[in-house]
Amino acid sequence: MSLEVALDFLETQVRPRAQLIDQSPEELRLAFAGLAERGLMGLRCPVVFGGPGWPDTDFRRFQLEVARTSGTLAFLQTQQQRSVSMIASMAPPDRAERMLTGTSTNQQTIGLAVSQLRREGPPLLTAERVDGGLLIQGKMPWITGFGFFEKMLVGAMLPDGTTVFARTDFAESENLRLSEPMDLAAMQAAMTVSGVATGLFIAEDEIIGTQPPDWIHENDRLNVTLQAYFALGCSRAAVDLLESNPVGHQFLSAWERLESAVAEQGLPIPEKLRVRAHAIEFMGRATHAALIAHGGRSISMDHPAQRLVREAMVFSVSAITKDVQRTVLEALAGTLESGESPNTLRQTKIRA
Repeated sequence: MSLEVALDFLETQVRPRAQLIDQSPEELRLAFAGLAERGLMGLRCPVVFGGPGWPDTDFRRFQLEVARTSGTLAFLQTQQQRSVSMIASMAPPDRAERMLTGTSTNQQTIGLAVSQLRREGPPLLTAERVDGGLLIQGKMPWITGFGFFEKMLVGAMLPDGTTVFARTDFAESENLRLSEPMDLAAMQAAMTVSGVATGLFIAEDEIIGTQPPDWIHENDRLNVTLQAYFALGCSRAAVDLLESNPVGHQFLSAWERLESAVAEQGLPIPEKLRVRAHAIEFMGRATHAALIAHGGRSISMDHPAQRLVREAMVFSVSAITKDVQRTVLEALAGTLESGESPNTLRQTKIRA
């Protein structure tokens, strides 16, 4: 389960089938199983719990490269990677060990249902402590991986505003109604559904832990550049398609500078926001350039440039916060208003 094994699998097994993986849940399932067979489904699972405990540098490189080869596979597998990280950091050790054993090899599959915590206003999903566990009520608007994950990690709000996380079955039941897979413009093969919980009971030994009311917003703020690795991967795939074009070297140089900026540690939050915004802005330009460079044939659903444009849509809005959204929109509007080339993101050190 080394990085070299992961990169070899992505290059030899995933890249040649990326178009099929994009359009077919069954092809995606095979790629997903390939990650599991190589122990690549719980990379942040600590060694003490039987996982590989990859360092940050290897993990981020993997996230970049999986997005470079197949955005749909990247989008699906990150659900389990994030769930594993959350369980490892929040759950009591004995509970974490039970829940994490086998996650790297797909003996346990865990999706994620926490996007509702980012919504403003009254909580969409609430939890109440009852004898023996929790009672969950409300809506989960976005759960990716129906049919791929046996379990899911759910985030809900307790009456005092505390966020509680717990594991439950990712399956239709009397107390959990799931929609049909959504008709999405991109990554539809990942089988994203919504859910409505009505008196869904989760036992005490399935509770992961609790966090302060604004935990998810603070977590997003601190990890704002981590999501940029998906944009980096998608934009690098577009640069790959531009390799033989006369402008290809310009896009590659810009991408290399952006990669260095994303990898830089210790940046203040405002600078992290600008780096994430620039990664999104550059991804949009690079994928659009790849589409144009390949002419009319790139409109075909079988062309990789078409796939990358659609993947860029998803990576532009995945785990997006109000701050990131505002920074990206201001950057895009600012280049239009000033008449500057969109190669320059104002108020940032990066030049593309």
